[in-house]
Amino acid sequence: MKTIKVTCAVIFWEGKVFVAQRPDNKSQPGCWEFPGGKIESGESICSCIIREMDEELGMTVIPKLKLTEVLHTYNDFCIELTPVLCVVKSDHFYLHEHKDAGWFDIDRLESLNWAPADLSIVRKVIKREI
Repeated sequence: MKTIKVTCAVIFWEGKVFVAQRPDNKSQPGCWEFPGGKIESGESICSCIIREMDEELGMTVIPKLKLTEVLHTYNDFCIELTPVLCVVKSDHFYLHEHKDAGWFDIDRLESLNWAPADLSIVRKVIKREI
């Protein structure tokens, strides 16, 4: 089974957390996620998250801390997801690929339909373990 290495940004701003909704034309359509993407050959986790956040959301992030990796198996592939705690200088963003995105109160996260690979990260954020 193919394993895809990806990274995602966990970003807090004034008591809220940034999340994005996957587009309808990609896997896990309409599901919410911590934004990020595939790590390219020869690319570091930190370089990847900086590139992906700029390309997809126009956000400049500063990676601060790699969090515990998540392994999730879908029907025909496996995701090796490395979340990275990041900071931003501004809360502004634009939607280049995602269907929606925004800054959410942590208590609202449970009500969103999450991509399965992100669920363990969501639980840690809700429990204030991150």
